[in-house]
Amino acid sequence: QAKICRHGENRRCRAAELPGGYDQRFYFIRDVRVPDPNRMIQCYQQSTATLNMLRALAQGGYVDLCRVHEFSLEFTRSSDQAKRYADIAERIEGALAFMEACGVSSDNAEFRQAEFFFSHEALLLPYEESLTRLDQQTGQYYATSSHMLWVGDRTRTVDGAHIEFLRG
Repeated sequence: QAKICRHGENRRCRAAELPGGYDQRFYFIRDVRVPDPNRMIQCYQQSTATLNMLRALAQGGYVDLCRVHEFSLEFTRSSDQAKRYADIAERIEGALAFMEACGVSSDNAEFRQAEFFFSHEALLLPYEESLTRLDQQTGQYYATSSHMLWVGDRTRTVDGAHIEFLRG
């Protein structure tokens, strides 16, 4: 019987301790938790595909505030959140009607599209370094793996390499 350990838990189960790192596989079995760089590449490719899909939805009118009552929320119909969502949707609709009355057109792209930003912990320095680029015009380096990299419990050693990397 394999114990499933959650992300962030100590990697210690039944007097056995296994390595963590980027290989966050579910099963706590020594033979399965061998680091594999190909899994990192697969994760990158899947993340890219997911982000591209989200961008397409955000830019393609799926988040159009003028259609707030058309969003499919079947999963909330029987929940406590359904009434709350309906109330918020009514308030959005009222605000849009007020703005139209004031001469602000809802045909504006700001009402039909959304910007979103991504963040993750700068856990794997070789990964972050490989996605760091030099701006030829300014001479500044940019970490391009995310909009905002952050320091977490595993990376917050004040004089450590992660802090130095994120410091610039």
